Amino acid sequence: VLTRRTIEITAGRARCILYLHCDVGLIEHVRYEHFNLQLIARQERQTNIRNDSRRHDRVAAGEWRCVLLGRGRLAHAAAFDAIIVCFDTKFTYWFIRPPQADPAITTPIGLPNHPSYPSAHSCETGAWVTVLADAFPSERPALAAYAQEASISRLYAGIHYRFDLEAGEAIGRAAGRLALERGGLE
Repeated sequence: VLTRRTIEITAGRARCILYLHCDVGLIEHVRYEHFNLQLIARQERQTNIRNDSRRHDRVAAGEWRCVLLGRGRLAHAAAFDAIIVCFDTKFTYWFIRPPQADPAITTPIGLPNHPSYPSAHSCETGAWVTVLADAFPSERPALAAYAQEASISRLYAGIHYRFDLEAGEAIGRAAGRLALERGGLE
């Protein structure tokens, strides 16, 4: 909802902006890793793998956990690949941010010192979610919601256009699919 060239910041939007705002990329990866570990724990609870007392099942559970942790590492690698494409694209097109196009637009967070198009949050999260959705099919709705929240937080903050988000999500999904096709780090 646009009102007088600025986005209306509700309490929910402010929480979204501030939770997903970070100036250092590694903070975002720590957040992703925490989310990944929560997914693994939820899967273990749902399947009761952790509580099975038979040795064979405990070994299988340990292997299963390693596979899922490995998938998390693959998600991080895909996210880094998406960021490479993202910044190559940013510095090819040099698209200005909304407040640079119109100084009347105000932002609740600082303006990043790189071009707008595409959204780095959307690129990174799109890749990460694509890989993890493959490992956790039952969690696809939650992962999609997280990716959407990461993208839309940048629009709410007034530092991206919607097409920045859409292009970033597409780049991220493509990087995630490529990582899944290759099946690992070579």
